[in-house]
Amino acid sequence: MSSVARVNQHVTAMLASTGGFAAGITLGWSSLAGWSLRGTLNWDSAKAELVVGAVTLGASCGALLLALLGALATTPCDCRAILYHIAMPIFIAGWIVLCFAGEQMERLIVGRGLTGAGAGIFLIVIPLYIAELSSGSHRECLLYGFHAALSIGLAISYALGAAFLPCKVTPVQEESSVALDEYSAACAIACLPLFLICILPPSPLQMLLEGVESDGLVPILRTLGWVASGDERQIAREIDGLRMLVGALEQPRAKWKAFANCRSLWAFITVCCVSACYHLSGMIYVSLNLLTLLDFGATEQLTSGKLSIICGLIHVFVSLLAVWLVASLGRKNLAPLSSGLMGLCGNALGYYMLERNSDADIMYTFSWITWTWVVIYLCSFYLGIGPVYWSLLADFFPIQTRLVAASIISGLGWISYSVLNLYSSEWLLWLGIARSLWLFSSFCWFGMLLVYCLVPDGRYSLADLQLRFHIR
Repeated sequence: MSSVARVNQHVTAMLASTGGFAAGITLGWSSLAGWSLRGTLNWDSAKAELVVGAVTLGASCGALLLALLGALATTPCDCRAILYHIAMPIFIAGWIVLCFAGEQMERLIVGRGLTGAGAGIFLIVIPLYIAELSSGSHRECLLYGFHAALSIGLAISYALGAAFLPCKVTPVQEESSVALDEYSAACAIACLPLFLICILPPSPLQMLLEGVESDGLVPILRTLGWVASGDERQIAREIDGLRMLVGALEQPRAKWKAFANCRSLWAFITVCCVSACYHLSGMIYVSLNLLTLLDFGATEQLTSGKLSIICGLIHVFVSLLAVWLVASLGRKNLAPLSSGLMGLCGNALGYYMLERNSDADIMYTFSWITWTWVVIYLCSFYLGIGPVYWSLLADFFPIQTRLVAASIISGLGWISYSVLNLYSSEWLLWLGIARSLWLFSSFCWFGMLLVYCLVPDGRYSLADLQLRFHIR
């Protein structure tokens, strides 16, 4: 495969990943907004949690809507059509509502729900598109790149949040309202690269579904770097694999037959467990409430705003490092390492919180420990378990079921987190911060064992994956 062909494949995946970038900004919006609602606006904690958690509830609704459409569809779904006609209109409408929501709780919830629904669809469909577009040898790297775009979006939202933090003058409520509207507008403008999705080309699989002849597909495969020029055997193998996938997709009953396949059910259960580790490891809660959490470890020199920028920059660095590492180590090695480090950080931070409650001097002597462990925890997440979850949704199921299965798992994952977030105050009071961190850590340790034992490396074509399920 030539270097030019590799560039074509990577550039197209980068264009698609702008959807992940926009989803990252959408999730990160809650960091400053939640801090402002709880602090300067003195909202009741339950109301603030509703606004912060509306984005994940919206993501679950978007994912389950996508599952319903996939289940009812009688023809194969085009990923680009879903993005153009469903995800983007919902997403844009949500940001318009947010920009004019002011401090009205109902408008904020509606805006966050709509942006969450759009982001939830992006986070499913774009990895599916990248999986169709990429060759087997590069799929892991490109899917990790999608998650890197998500982390860059989070970092941008944290930087914008830090820029709006100083807006505190009297009257508090009037100024805070203007600042929140302006912050929403700034985040909406930062999402504009999302429109690059409109120029995405069809994947080779989609081209075959649209009736392109095999001879017309060969130049596309060469341009994308799937095959080398002159390698007729490899060309024939790739085209035969794509034809097999098209044949599976064009059988209406094959979808339900594939769901009943034992290997398919086992894959579904495995990814459900990985989803539980992803959503219940505490990472999403930390991302949505970063400024509030960093206030516990902030100092006059290192304010929570500066710490959030540092966290964002480190996330980006680690995410890009993971893209490079996965090419040589594979996700099977990176993900267990990531989960293990997260579990270790959670246990250590829980022990520190427990000791701090018994000795107040520890809080002032070791104030740096909180944000240090938080940074390490977040970096560990972006090193492996974060991108592995989205890559499994894209390349771990039979071609007939992957849209429906990925949407159901994603929707259930967002619902589980939404319930956790809705009752966060209650379980924090019941368990305490230390035990809550240990609970999160237990999911991380479980994820480490699960990925190491059950998740393979992703260096295979979609046709090779289809053959593993033995679906007739």
